[in-house]
Amino acid sequence: MSIKPLTIHFDLNGTIMFGDLASGRDLEQSVNYFISKEIHHNWIEGKPPLSYFDFVHNHLYPGPPSEQKMNRDLLFNRFVPWLIETKHPLSEEVKPLYERLITNLKESIFFPSFFKALDLINKKGHTIIFRTFGTDLEHVEKLIQTKYPSMSPQKARFIEIEGEEELTLELLGEDKKASASLKDPKAILDLFDSHPYWLVQDCYPFWHKKGHDEKGLYGKPFPYRSDSSRNYLFFDDNAEKNPQTERTIVNPIEITGSESKPVNIPDTEGRVIKARFLEAALNPDYFCSQFE
Repeated sequence: MSIKPLTIHFDLNGTIMFGDLASGRDLEQSVNYFISKEIHHNWIEGKPPLSYFDFVHNHLYPGPPSEQKMNRDLLFNRFVPWLIETKHPLSEEVKPLYERLITNLKESIFFPSFFKALDLINKKGHTIIFRTFGTDLEHVEKLIQTKYPSMSPQKARFIEIEGEEELTLELLGEDKKASASLKDPKAILDLFDSHPYWLVQDCYPFWHKKGHDEKGLYGKPFPYRSDSSRNYLFFDDNAEKNPQTERTIVNPIEITGSESKPVNIPDTEGRVIKARFLEAALNPDYFCSQFE
């Protein structure tokens, strides 16, 4: 496959790997959680189908995550067992899918589609950036050291500068003194362009805190050039904006020449891609098919 130069941001949980390790979910609970995002049904009579995840968020337990997370998780973590126990019409469709996922994912926490994509883009000219709010970058680092020893990732983290309501990308390791503020997205993009492999810790408290309410403007910064021959992509299973809450996880910033501006996800011309857990977990060609 011949593809033009890529800069790809990969979220971890639910995008290239099965679990939400930071949440403490085991394999079965994680699979239940992610299936709840993918299975749509007429949960409310007379209303359009929606995912069980959205049904719980918007109808059973609406409100901020700080108040409802425990109640929601109790339902998400037992979604498929609940369908089976109640003999829900969806159970015949979902049970074999659930069992197939459990069997496949016991072999590795990473999806086969991710390995196939990495084999393709682990070449000179491409940039790969792993992003997470969680605490699981060490799993990616260990994988890279074992399977791709030629890759030497640069580590960095986004931190909030107290009192400034602003994020700064801070490099870790030997270059830890280098940094770039979100006030200058081009400087962040220049840093990303300076190295082919990255492990980036995103700033969950900044996105989550009161007043920010998990809105995209405070999410994972994604600076990209719209006037470049390079293709910029960001895969994240939470990238789709919830129209009721404006909750999303990616903050796209378009750079043209020396100018930059925030843009809505639908206006990124397909650069921000909502990763589909079931497809990523079960279709080995899922990521590669979107690089063309």
